[in-house]
Amino acid sequence: MAREEWGFDGYITSDCDADSDVFYSHGFTDTPEQAVEAVLKAGTDVDCGGFVQEFAQGALDQGLITEADIDERLYYLWRMRMRLSHFDPIGPLDKITLDGTACTDYSINLAYDAVIQSATLLKNEKATLPLSQQDVGNVVVIGPNSELAETMETYYGPNNHCDQNGKYDLVSSVAQFATTTTIEGVHGVASDDESGIANAVAAAKEADQVILAVGTDLTWAAEGHDAVGITFPGE
Repeated sequence: MAREEWGFDGYITSDCDADSDVFYSHGFTDTPEQAVEAVLKAGTDVDCGGFVQEFAQGALDQGLITEADIDERLYYLWRMRMRLSHFDPIGPLDKITLDGTACTDYSINLAYDAVIQSATLLKNEKATLPLSQQDVGNVVVIGPNSELAETMETYYGPNNHCDQNGKYDLVSSVAQFATTTTIEGVHGVASDDESGIANAVAAAKEADQVILAVGTDLTWAAEGHDAVGITFPGE
C-alpha cells in the first residue's frame, strides 16, 4: 500500500524489536525463519533489532526467502543513503560535528519554537495566560509533575541536555516571570498518600497564582505498560 498506492519512495523500518515480536510475542509464524520471510515479503527494509540478522541465513537455507528478496530490501536502503549523501559528496547531515553543534543558540531556539507550535491551550479564562504579560505576583506550582522534564527527556534521549546547570521543566519555566515555589501535594501520579495535600492547600492560599501540574507520567503508562483507566486517582 505504501509503495504502490501512496507512491512512498523511502525505506520502511520496523519498530525496535517488532520483527522479533512477530514470532516470539504474537506467534504469527511457527518458526523464526518463517517470521523473517513474512516481514521481508511484507516490505520491511530495516529490522530495528537483531532478529532478521540472526535468522535470515536460516530462512535463505530453507528456501523461504531468496537473495532477490534481500536485494530488494538493500536496494531501498542504499538508494536512500545515496539520497542523503552519505558517501560522495559528503552531505549536510554528515557535516554536523560532535563538538556542541546541537547546543548552539540556533538549535536551542529551534527546539523551543517546535514546542510553542505543538502545544495546545484548551481554554484561557480571564486571559490568565501568558504570564509574561501581567503582574503575576507569587506563584506556586503544585503537583507530582512539577519537575517532570528530567524523566521524560531521558526516556528516549540523552541523560543530559544542553544547559548542564539548568532544568527544562514547568517550575523553571514559570520562574522566568515570577517568584516561584513548588510542592508535590501528592507524591507520584498514582500515589494514594494524601499526607501532603494539606501543605499544598496552605501554599495555594498564600500564593497569588496557582498552577497545578497533574496528569500522567511514565509510571502511569509507558511502552509495554498500559494504563488501566483515563481518570485521575482520587488523591
